Amino acid sequence: MVFPLAVFPTTSVDLMSIDARDALPYEMAFMKNTLLRGLNGAVAHGTSLSSSDASLKSFLTYVGELCGIILTHIEVDEHFFRETKKRGIILEHVLGPSCVPDLLEVRESIAALKRFIVECLSNPPMYDGQTLLSKLDFAEKLRDAWGAQLDAVNPSRLIPSLDDTEVREMTREIIAYFTSKCDHAFLVPYILSHHDPATSMHWPQTTPQNWAALSQVMPKYAGCWDFAPYIEKVYATIQGL
Repeated sequence: MVFPLAVFPTTSVDLMSIDARDALPYEMAFMKNTLLRGLNGAVAHGTSLSSSDASLKSFLTYVGELCGIILTHIEVDEHFFRETKKRGIILEHVLGPSCVPDLLEVRESIAALKRFIVECLSNPPMYDGQTLLSKLDFAEKLRDAWGAQLDAVNPSRLIPSLDDTEVREMTREIIAYFTSKCDHAFLVPYILSHHDPATSMHWPQTTPQNWAALSQVMPKYAGCWDFAPYIEKVYATIQGL
């Protein structure tokens, strides 16, 4: 395995200010990058923790929730490209099969990792960092598949078939669908604390009200945020309101 996993290229431009067909692969890359950073963190922290570490339960919870988000993300990607339609047009038919990579083996590996997490939460002495590392061996394959998927989401293929408004509506709808399938108390703080604000100040779209509400939802997974790479920036933003 090659860790840390490299994140995908993005843009500092406000995605709402450009054509949605150009914005779509960047929108996808930003979200995938938060998940890659989570996997990188799982390796970095997991191999340094022992079964007697006081923060182990929080770490295992963090990795378990991360696995859940990745599985949901894969499922929603498939729904978006295979089932979402505008004027009867299905994205997979426009972009080709590479926009929906076969991730069955990856899903099975993530499910196995989740089972390991559950076992360790109920019996902490069985935790071993090297075992965790071995169960993360799907990560490089996942990253490669996502890279091929992003390459397939080529705006030049979208432009002849769908207009800016249609793709913007599809993007907005799939984001709402994704968030509806996740625990907001984990998802929202996770995204904000795993997005590098140096890459873009415009993603994800947030309001002062969104930031203020974070302080009410973050306590549910309080210990998990110790493993988030940009959590201090999140705290600073909340305190600056």
